[in-house]
Amino acid sequence: WTIEQVEIQHGIIESSGLPYISALRQNKLDFWKDENGRDEFSFYLANQYFRTKKMRDGLIYAVNKAKGERKYFHGIRPENIWLPLSFILATNVGAHIANDYSAVLMLTEDVNFIVGDQPVINTHATYDTKTVPDKLELFYPITPHSALLLTDDSKYTSGQVLHIAPDEVEKYNLLEKKSTRETVFAKERTQLDAFISL
Repeated sequence: WTIEQVEIQHGIIESSGLPYISALRQNKLDFWKDENGRDEFSFYLANQYFRTKKMRDGLIYAVNKAKGERKYFHGIRPENIWLPLSFILATNVGAHIANDYSAVLMLTEDVNFIVGDQPVINTHATYDTKTVPDKLELFYPITPHSALLLTDDSKYTSGQVLHIAPDEVEKYNLLEKKSTRETVFAKERTQLDAFISL
Protein backbone atom coordinates (compact mmCIF):
# COMPACT_ATOMS: atom_id res chain seq x y z
CA TRP A 1 0.00 0.00 0.00
CA THR A 2 1.11 3.55 -0.66
CA ILE A 3 0.82 6.25 1.99
CA GLU A 4 -2.03 7.77 -0.04
CA GLN A 5 -3.97 4.48 -0.09
CA VAL A 6 -3.53 4.12 3.67
CA GLU A 7 -4.81 7.66 4.26
CA ILE A 8 -7.83 6.99 2.01
CA GLN A 9 -8.57 3.83 4.00
CA HIS A 10 -8.25 5.69 7.28
CA GLY A 11 -10.59 8.37 5.91
CA ILE A 12 -13.19 5.70 5.17
CA ILE A 13 -12.80 4.25 8.68
CA GLU A 14 -13.05 7.73 10.26
CA SER A 15 -16.25 8.44 8.30
CA SER A 16 -17.76 5.12 9.40
CA GLY A 17 -17.26 6.11 13.04
CA LEU A 18 -18.97 9.52 12.84
CA PRO A 19 -22.57 8.34 13.38
CA TYR A 20 -21.48 6.41 16.48
CA ILE A 21 -19.55 9.35 17.91
CA SER A 22 -22.60 11.52 17.29
CA ALA A 23 -24.77 9.01 19.19
CA LEU A 24 -22.27 8.85 22.06
CA ARG A 25 -22.22 12.66 22.28
CA GLN A 26 -25.98 12.42 22.87
CA ASN A 27 -25.37 9.79 25.57
CA LYS A 28 -26.85 7.02 23.40
CA LEU A 29 -25.46 3.47 23.28
CA ASP A 30 -28.27 1.79 21.32
CA PHE A 31 -25.93 0.94 18.44
CA TRP A 32 -24.07 -1.54 20.68
CA LYS A 33 -27.15 -3.80 20.66
CA ASP A 34 -26.96 -4.10 16.86
CA GLU A 35 -24.37 -6.57 15.58
CA ASN A 36 -23.45 -4.52 12.50
CA GLY A 37 -23.18 -1.31 14.52
CA ARG A 38 -21.10 -3.03 17.17
CA ASP A 39 -18.75 -4.52 14.55
CA GLU A 40 -18.30 -1.26 12.65
CA PHE A 41 -17.73 0.84 15.74
CA SER A 42 -15.33 -1.70 17.29
CA PHE A 43 -13.21 -1.69 14.14
CA TYR A 44 -13.25 2.12 14.11
CA LEU A 45 -12.22 2.33 17.78
CA ALA A 46 -9.49 -0.31 17.43
CA ASN A 47 -8.04 1.71 14.55
CA GLN A 48 -8.04 4.81 16.78
CA TYR A 49 -6.14 2.75 19.33
CA PHE A 50 -3.47 1.41 16.97
CA ARG A 51 -2.87 4.20 14.46
CA THR A 52 -1.03 6.58 16.79
CA LYS A 53 2.61 7.61 16.81
CA LYS A 54 3.02 6.09 20.27
CA MET A 55 1.87 2.65 19.08
CA ARG A 56 4.03 2.83 15.97
CA ASP A 57 7.13 3.85 17.93
CA GLY A 58 6.46 1.15 20.53
CA LEU A 59 6.27 -1.59 17.90
CA ILE A 60 9.38 -0.37 16.10
CA TYR A 61 11.28 -0.26 19.40
CA ALA A 62 10.13 -3.75 20.39
CA VAL A 63 11.07 -5.34 17.05
CA ASN A 64 14.45 -3.59 16.91
CA LYS A 65 15.17 -4.75 20.46
CA ALA A 66 14.15 -8.30 19.53
CA LYS A 67 16.67 -8.28 16.66
CA GLY A 68 19.43 -8.49 19.24
CA GLU A 69 17.75 -11.42 21.01
CA ARG A 70 16.26 -13.56 18.22
CA LYS A 71 17.86 -14.35 14.85
CA TYR A 72 14.60 -14.59 12.95
CA PHE A 73 13.91 -10.87 13.59
CA HIS A 74 17.11 -9.75 11.83
CA GLY A 75 15.61 -9.21 8.36
CA ILE A 76 12.50 -7.41 9.57
CA ARG A 77 12.18 -3.66 9.06
CA PRO A 78 9.31 -2.71 11.39
CA GLU A 79 8.91 0.77 9.92
CA ASN A 80 7.93 -0.93 6.64
CA ILE A 81 5.38 -3.32 8.13
CA TRP A 82 3.74 -0.91 10.57
CA LEU A 83 0.95 0.36 8.29
CA PRO A 84 -0.49 -3.01 7.25
CA LEU A 85 0.19 -4.45 10.71
CA SER A 86 -1.86 -1.70 12.38
CA PHE A 87 -4.87 -2.70 10.25
CA ILE A 88 -4.37 -6.37 11.10
CA LEU A 89 -4.12 -5.63 14.82
CA ALA A 90 -7.18 -3.35 14.68
CA THR A 91 -9.19 -6.03 12.88
CA ASN A 92 -8.33 -8.67 15.48
CA VAL A 93 -8.89 -6.44 18.51
CA GLY A 94 -12.05 -4.95 17.00
CA ALA A 95 -13.55 -8.42 16.46
CA HIS A 96 -12.64 -9.44 20.01
CA ILE A 97 -14.26 -6.33 21.48
CA ALA A 98 -17.42 -6.66 19.39
CA ASN A 99 -17.94 -10.28 20.45
CA ASP A 100 -16.95 -10.25 24.11
CA TYR A 101 -17.13 -6.75 25.58
CA SER A 102 -19.71 -4.53 27.23
CA ALA A 103 -20.04 -0.86 26.33
CA VAL A 104 -20.46 1.46 29.31
CA LEU A 105 -21.02 5.21 29.08
CA MET A 106 -19.45 7.24 31.89
CA LEU A 107 -20.80 10.71 32.64
CA THR A 108 -19.49 13.41 34.94
CA GLU A 109 -20.61 16.91 35.86
CA ASP A 110 -18.17 18.32 38.39
CA VAL A 111 -14.84 17.74 36.61
CA ASN A 112 -13.78 17.20 33.01
CA PHE A 113 -12.19 14.31 31.19
CA ILE A 114 -8.97 15.12 29.36
CA VAL A 115 -7.69 13.43 26.21
CA GLY A 116 -4.22 12.92 24.79
CA ASP A 117 -2.66 12.07 21.46
CA GLN A 118 -3.23 8.39 22.34
CA PRO A 119 -6.98 8.96 22.81
CA VAL A 120 -8.03 5.32 23.22
CA ILE A 121 -6.12 3.73 26.09
CA ASN A 122 -5.89 0.31 27.69
CA THR A 123 -6.61 0.84 31.38
CA HIS A 124 -4.45 -2.23 32.11
CA ALA A 125 -1.41 -0.94 30.20
CA THR A 126 1.91 -1.56 31.94
CA TYR A 127 3.84 1.33 30.29
CA ASP A 128 6.79 -1.05 30.17
CA THR A 129 7.99 -2.50 26.86
CA LYS A 130 9.20 -5.62 28.67
CA THR A 131 5.84 -6.40 30.28
CA VAL A 132 2.78 -7.25 28.22
CA PRO A 133 -0.59 -6.30 29.77
CA ASP A 134 -2.57 -9.34 30.84
CA LYS A 135 -5.94 -7.69 30.16
CA LEU A 136 -7.54 -5.29 27.70
CA GLU A 137 -10.07 -2.65 28.71
CA LEU A 138 -10.44 0.35 26.44
CA PHE A 139 -11.26 3.84 27.67
CA TYR A 140 -12.18 6.59 25.19
CA PRO A 141 -13.10 10.17 26.20
CA ILE A 142 -15.95 11.48 24.03
CA THR A 143 -16.56 14.98 25.48
CA PRO A 144 -15.29 16.75 28.60
CA HIS A 145 -18.27 15.21 30.42
CA SER A 146 -18.56 11.76 28.84
CA ALA A 147 -16.36 8.76 28.07
CA LEU A 148 -16.80 5.23 26.81
CA LEU A 149 -15.47 2.13 28.56
CA LEU A 150 -15.30 -1.16 26.64
CA THR A 151 -14.77 -3.90 29.17
CA ASP A 152 -15.20 -7.60 29.88
CA ASP A 153 -15.42 -6.93 33.63
CA SER A 154 -18.53 -8.70 34.91
CA LYS A 155 -19.36 -5.86 37.29
CA TYR A 156 -20.53 -3.82 34.28
CA THR A 157 -23.63 -4.35 32.13
CA SER A 158 -23.59 -3.52 28.44
CA GLY A 159 -25.53 -0.37 27.70
CA GLN A 160 -25.04 0.87 31.26
CA VAL A 161 -24.81 4.64 31.85
CA LEU A 162 -22.83 5.55 34.97
CA HIS A 163 -22.50 8.92 36.68
CA ILE A 164 -19.00 8.79 38.11
CA ALA A 165 -17.41 10.75 40.95
CA PRO A 166 -14.59 13.30 40.50
CA ASP A 167 -11.96 10.95 41.98
CA GLU A 168 -12.88 8.32 39.37
CA VAL A 169 -12.55 10.92 36.60
CA GLU A 170 -9.13 11.87 37.93
CA LYS A 171 -8.08 8.22 37.87
CA TYR A 172 -8.90 8.00 34.15
CA ASN A 173 -7.31 11.40 33.49
CA LEU A 174 -4.04 10.21 35.05
CA LEU A 175 -4.13 7.13 32.80
CA GLU A 176 -4.73 9.37 29.77
CA LYS A 177 -1.82 11.58 30.75
CA LYS A 178 0.44 8.57 31.32
CA SER A 179 -0.45 7.21 27.87
CA THR A 180 0.19 10.50 26.10
CA ARG A 181 3.20 10.82 23.85
CA GLU A 182 3.36 14.57 23.19
CA THR A 183 0.04 16.41 23.55
CA VAL A 184 -2.77 16.61 26.12
CA PHE A 185 -6.05 18.43 25.55
CA ALA A 186 -8.33 19.75 28.30
CA LYS A 187 -11.34 22.03 28.50
CA GLU A 188 -9.79 24.13 31.25
CA ARG A 189 -6.24 25.39 31.55
CA THR A 190 -6.14 24.58 35.27
CA GLN A 191 -6.20 20.88 34.43
CA LEU A 192 -3.22 21.24 32.11
CA ASP A 193 -1.35 23.32 34.70
CA ALA A 194 -1.91 20.54 37.25
CA PHE A 195 -0.33 18.00 34.91
CA ILE A 196 2.60 20.27 34.14
CA SER A 197 3.31 20.51 37.86
CA LEU A 198 3.39 16.69 38.05
